[in-house]
Amino acid sequence: MSTASDGFRAPHEARDALRGWLASVVRCLTTAHLLIEPVSGTEGVFGFGARRYVHLRGRDALWLRVAHSYRLYQDEAGWVARTVSYAYEVRLGDRQEIIAYHWHPGSGRPDGAPHAHFRTLREPVALEKAHFPTGGITFAAIARLLIEDCGAEPLEPGWAAALQRADAALAAAFPPVTSLPGC
Repeated sequence: MSTASDGFRAPHEARDALRGWLASVVRCLTTAHLLIEPVSGTEGVFGFGARRYVHLRGRDALWLRVAHSYRLYQDEAGWVARTVSYAYEVRLGDRQEIIAYHWHPGSGRPDGAPHAHFRTLREPVALEKAHFPTGGITFAAIARLLIEDCGAEPLEPGWAAALQRADAALAAAFPPVTSLPGC
């Protein structure tokens, strides 16, 4: 499978390549389907539906929400898909979010750089609203964290290799780190 940053002849081919890599990560975690919410002809958001969380199998009642925004560009190589923002959020049961990885450039807020929230960090210092800098994080890296450290049960037998391949392809869809807004 090509990466989303390879040059394609048509914009839908670049979008579909990015969707394919994101879907390969989703299949490691859940049977839910990745949907596209178009914003314009060259922009959209991949996720499970508007603000929808999906249940992950495992020892804890983990729920995941994905909002992965992309923009399609044409350069000398052809059409490419670039990640332009993301929100990967994890809830424990029906309680509030416990972990969130965000990148929302252009929000006009100083926290537009890639960051994480750890909502359970309240004592002895209230850190639940702090923005811990992270650099760009791929959805595959989040899936690995959920499986290896948070008890989510992988659904794919070859999940580790699938996530490794997806991580490399999804990292290629990020703009260069020096151009990430907020960095």
